[in-house]
Amino acid sequence: MTVYTPAWLTAVQNTLSIPLTWIKPLLSIQWGWGDTAASPILTNLRVKLLSDTPSLYMNGIVFFGIQFPFFVNLMVRWGGQAASPAYLQTHIGWRPVDGAPVIVFRLQSDDSAQGGLVGGWVDGPK
Repeated sequence: MTVYTPAWLTAVQNTLSIPLTWIKPLLSIQWGWGDTAASPILTNLRVKLLSDTPSLYMNGIVFFGIQFPFFVNLMVRWGGQAASPAYLQTHIGWRPVDGAPVIVFRLQSDDSAQGGLVGGWVDGPK
């Protein structure tokens, strides 16, 4: 299922967008990625303060991030399957990619993710 943003909503987003230079990382927590796609490693934990990540989401069981002035994102992964929904991605605030205000809630699989970045439990951008 593909959802398109209506033109009126795009106009509102464009009006409310902020410059990317205003958006600054505050905190990110990544937990439970693996060395292979087969399984997570529960002792893997990465916490970054005032340091950006390569993507809005990083792979693992849980990824949580906060950015200034307001952007909160959360990813929870429950399976390593490529084709069936294996994780939830949600975020709200001014998106660090383009400065647009957004609210996102989606279930995804590795196959359905745009860009098809890392799969399974492998460490890297989602």
